[in-house]
Amino acid sequence: LPELKAFHGLGRVEVPGVALACAPSASTQSAPATSVIVAPGGAYKFVGVPGKPEADSVLQWLCATGDVAVFVLKYRVPVVGPPATPEISNFGGLPWGDAALMDAQRAVRLVRWWAAHNQSLKLDPSRVGFLGLSAGAHLVAHLAWRHDERLYARLDAVDEENALPNFQILVYPWNLERLAPSSRWLGVTLQRQPSNASRL
Repeated sequence: LPELKAFHGLGRVEVPGVALACAPSASTQSAPATSVIVAPGGAYKFVGVPGKPEADSVLQWLCATGDVAVFVLKYRVPVVGPPATPEISNFGGLPWGDAALMDAQRAVRLVRWWAAHNQSLKLDPSRVGFLGLSAGAHLVAHLAWRHDERLYARLDAVDEENALPNFQILVYPWNLERLAPSSRWLGVTLQRQPSNASRL
């Protein structure tokens, strides 16, 4: 995974990434730890990457516990925010919002795969959560609805992993009403799917 310092700047994000912000304390860890992926906000116009107060306060809170691994997701956003027509996208004709959703799916799969195959941090692949703030919380909810849709072609063995987080934390979510089953705002009609995930 890239170093956290590799994340810089706001505005248009065309290349997504996942970075490890902090690891569990080896001195106190007695069992495989929980992982939490953090999706900062930014109204889908920018990503509030570390260095901004919103992301920093959450990262400091989570990392201070000493018993979780915290990852930060840098997801794709257009240069000027949502287009007027949902079917228009700045990412190769995708319905608006699907690029960020692909990044969220891949992030959960990547962290889950990494937890199962990398022994250096002792992470539990069955305890991968997702915390989002504002637009990031909207993204977490969007992922909970559409986690099982294959939105991109399989890249490698990572994509065999389950993209549904084991728990979701939505912090002042943005525009959740637009994820209603009858909404066409994201270019699709969403249907409720049964899930055993915890929704807080």
